Amino acid sequence: MPPIIRGTTIEDKLSSIEHILQSFQRRLSTKVVGLLPPIALLGDRHVLGFDGVVFSAVCPVYGKLVRVCLRVGAFSAQTIACTLVHESRAATYTEQLNIKERTTVIPLDVLVSPADYFSITMFPVDGVTDVSVALLIVPTLTGQVRQESFALDQFLLLEERENAEAIR
Repeated sequence: MPPIIRGTTIEDKLSSIEHILQSFQRRLSTKVVGLLPPIALLGDRHVLGFDGVVFSAVCPVYGKLVRVCLRVGAFSAQTIACTLVHESRAATYTEQLNIKERTTVIPLDVLVSPADYFSITMFPVDGVTDVSVALLIVPTLTGQVRQESFALDQFLLLEERENAEAIR
């Protein structure tokens, strides 16, 4: 087997090593990946109205609703009836819950799309104060995310250009 490093002088050997490293660099596929973190839809009501609605929101992305968190500051009844409604173009998903504690976490696995509507109502409303709600949506890469493949050097060049434009 012939030697990998060629040359008789140190300069020739270093040149051979540099050539080998350059060929490896061309073969490597170094890519930069951007991640989409989960999105939280947040809301709170200090005083509930007569209709019992404590939260309503519209979904901004394709994804999956994975968790609903509720925190009630105070309530006088032993149990609060809570209704979670998810309206999409295809169907309406409703879940009934009985809340007995100030903090409730509800794990879900519901596919969502842009413009899907969420609402949460509670009854009885007498004595219920300071309701905070968080819906956690994990976005998917379907339909709205631009996917591009960059080598690391292209990414660094793009970043330098954007930084130079930001300074202007």
